[in-house]
Amino acid sequence: MVRYTTTGLESATTAFEIRLATVKDVPRITTILVRGLPDDPTWPYLWTRCHEFPEDNFFHWSRYLKASLLHSRKCLIVASKKDEKTGDELIVAFGLWEANQVSDFVKPNQTWRDNVQAFLTCAENWLIARRHKRRDGDERRVARFFAVLDEVHKEYWEERYRSNFRLELLVTHPEHRRQGAGGMLTQWGIDRAREFKADVGVESSPMGLSLYKSLGFELLEIRTVQVENDDEDLEVRIMHYDTKKMVNGNSA
Repeated sequence: MVRYTTTGLESATTAFEIRLATVKDVPRITTILVRGLPDDPTWPYLWTRCHEFPEDNFFHWSRYLKASLLHSRKCLIVASKKDEKTGDELIVAFGLWEANQVSDFVKPNQTWRDNVQAFLTCAENWLIARRHKRRDGDERRVARFFAVLDEVHKEYWEERYRSNFRLELLVTHPEHRRQGAGGMLTQWGIDRAREFKADVGVESSPMGLSLYKSLGFELLEIRTVQVENDDEDLEVRIMHYDTKKMVNGNSA
């Protein structure tokens, strides 16, 4: 477990704790996602019927997060603090990081049982998707959106920056925003990338743009998501953080 402040690692008196998520955290993490992402323009563009089918929305995101939690190249991490009313741990934000072609990277605490469970979970998700059509989104927009992300992944995170940590999701509960949790979860990945001499990448939505800029990410490209005969579109901002750049006069 790691404790962070907005400026980095510090003592045990800081507000948030950063740790790897566990399976029992998935319901709370899913709740944060479905509460925190609707404010972002990406959400209403894709999940146009989430209010009509909230059970579909929660269920499928929960399944995806569980699969990501068990994935050998992904790290699902949470930011938590003490609940003022109960004194219990309260998860307020989470980040999902993906390690691409990072030499010597081994996911902490990953066991062969986790790999087996990850395979079974992915197989189960595949079967569920075939038997139960997801009803909460615009099927054409969702398909095009993920096709664009696949293109970006191949071009940037497999070819241009071969060794990298990519931030796939970053969500803070609306009641706990602007307290630094999102920055701390992003800093976690930057620190891992520096440790392994890797790059850092993210496909930013409008909501996260100011945070990433403040941390030193640079905009590489804006790619547009649009389907045929649809007046609406969505912009995806591809951003990169160079861990080798100078920090406070010293090489990072």
